[in-house]
Amino acid sequence: MNGLPEALAVIAELHDALGLPPLNGAIGEYQFAEWRVRLNGAGEEQDGIPPFTASIEFNGWPAGLIDPAGGVIAAGELANEDTFIAAARAALREAGVS
Repeated sequence: MNGLPEALAVIAELHDALGLPPLNGAIGEYQFAEWRVRLNGAGEEQDGIPPFTASIEFNGWPAGLIDPAGGVIAAGELANEDTFIAAARAALREAGVS
């Protein structure tokens, strides 16, 4: 895939749509539907999350790590990249962004 992975791009879009402040080296966190996203905005590992990486959980279980170069996400029937992106896009619509 060229450019930013779609899952990370939608995370960034949702972060902005929710009006969350820039991370500036901090950990950002939010939840939508069954998904929890934790973002490490620092150039070093924090709280077990690699630098500049999104840690994703589904129903409290680790589901993936995504960074600008790519990543990995669960491949189950309910928890996978497509269902994550669909849930994030639904959260964007709820936030008033289409």
